[in-house]
Amino acid sequence: MKIKYLITLIISIFLNSNINPMEMYQNSYENPNKTLSIKDLPFELIIIFFGFTIQDHFNDQEDIFNITEDNINSHIKSIVFKVTIRATCQKFYNAFKTYQEKYLINELSVYRKKRFVYLIDKIKFNINKINSQEHFNQELIDLKLTTLLDEIDVPKTLSQVIYQDTILNLKSRLKKEVIELIKLGANPNTKDKEGSTTLMQAIYLEDISIIEVLIALGANVNSQNNYNNNALRIASYYNYANIVNLLLAKGADINIKDINNSTALMAAVKLGQYDTVKLLLEQGANVNTQDSNQDTALILAAWCRHNNIGELLLEYKANVNTRDKTGNTPLILATRKSCSGLIKSLLEKGADINAQNDYGDSALIYAYKICPDIVNLLLDKGANINIQNNEGYTPLMYIIINNNLDIFKLLLTRGANILLKNNEGETALDIAKKRHQEILNNIKKSNNQYIVKILLNEINIVIKSIEDQINEINN
Repeated sequence: MKIKYLITLIISIFLNSNINPMEMYQNSYENPNKTLSIKDLPFELIIIFFGFTIQDHFNDQEDIFNITEDNINSHIKSIVFKVTIRATCQKFYNAFKTYQEKYLINELSVYRKKRFVYLIDKIKFNINKINSQEHFNQELIDLKLTTLLDEIDVPKTLSQVIYQDTILNLKSRLKKEVIELIKLGANPNTKDKEGSTTLMQAIYLEDISIIEVLIALGANVNSQNNYNNNALRIASYYNYANIVNLLLAKGADINIKDINNSTALMAAVKLGQYDTVKLLLEQGANVNTQDSNQDTALILAAWCRHNNIGELLLEYKANVNTRDKTGNTPLILATRKSCSGLIKSLLEKGADINAQNDYGDSALIYAYKICPDIVNLLLDKGANINIQNNEGYTPLMYIIINNNLDIFKLLLTRGANILLKNNEGETALDIAKKRHQEILNNIKKSNNQYIVKILLNEINIVIKSIEDQINEINN
């Protein structure tokens, strides 16, 4: 059929589309010394020639793993260069470049999909045939698959560097064994003792080809294990963006939650998986959903110090004033974790600068952990310099406790009240003197006398500065 089709196309092109080759043929007939070569073929026919070559490649494939999308993309050059091109044939080379630019990607997709569906249907047919046999034992074959699923966890326990070859070989073997068992009639939605399905365990093999095949054979993309974990969340956790993309394309619920109400987006944020976070946001993940700790993706980004992810979440309208179970806002956590870049972005998006958590701590309370520039920024944006937490401590008091001389001087310059008392009746001076005594007590115990002397010198400066201010107030 292909030959007839090709002959028809050749005749059609020669008679209706391109008169030049006919003239060339006539010239060659009149001049026997001049013969036609492949460079004399019409451009359209050369393009068709390329297409047939690609199609033939797919039609020769019997192993379904050879034609998964990821496999094709990684071997595209070897497929394309099955077409022989002579460097001396400029016309042929130009046609080849045009084919690559205009037709190749689309034709790869079309031919791959056709062959993939054909092979999947072939597997399904054989599975149905096996299932109909009297001696077929579904329970036994599913048990074999469950046993194999338990083994898939092995690659995660090995060193990725020392045993790289071992891991690759093991993954390749496990992948093929899983499919062979399914071909023999095992249910692709079989679960292991923890409720994980074949699809979920296959994520650990880091091979999109088996994921694509399992889904095509009926694996449920939204199935959950005993902890309500699911394939999408696992793939997001490990930053397998290509697998995440495939799962979403096949109907995975982007906002499905695990036993702790954590979503795939939260899992990716927690591990700092920027590419996967971006993909999930682009695909419509709920940016403001909260887990059992009332954490949102933005709160997790701040707590885990993932500045770039936090800023990305803000672009997708993350709530800047959401609170976790202890009342922390993203700004409080970003300050506590010294995330200077994220602090600036949160302030630009309207974060409540004087919000206090359940302990009364505000962002400025954690000023001792950040640089003077950020402290100045917080104050410029309206942070209450004398704010007190539930124990009555002010930012200045915490600065003294943590020996941050630069920010101590900054707060004094900006008008911090040195006479305020905490719940125990202590002023900043009282706390400074107590800190001085603590340092003295630790001098003999410390192995680094140089550091202790620096701390002692700094606390003496603090005490003198406070006493000088008190004298000014009294006078």
